[in-house]
Amino acid sequence: MLSHTESPRQVLRWFLFRYALDPYLHKFIFEFLNESLNEFIKKSLGILYEFLLNSY
Repeated sequence: MLSHTESPRQVLRWFLFRYALDPYLHKFIFEFLNESLNEFIKKSLGILYEFLLNSY
């Protein structure tokens, strides 16, 4: 386990290395990001669409 003398950057590097070997976590993160991105795109397009409709 990590000691308290580790810097945040070292901890982060340890985490990244540790979880780079975990395909399930990769899948989870990828799906989570994908969902978030899809929601964001839908909202953005919705706002843009309404803006265009209102401007004519």
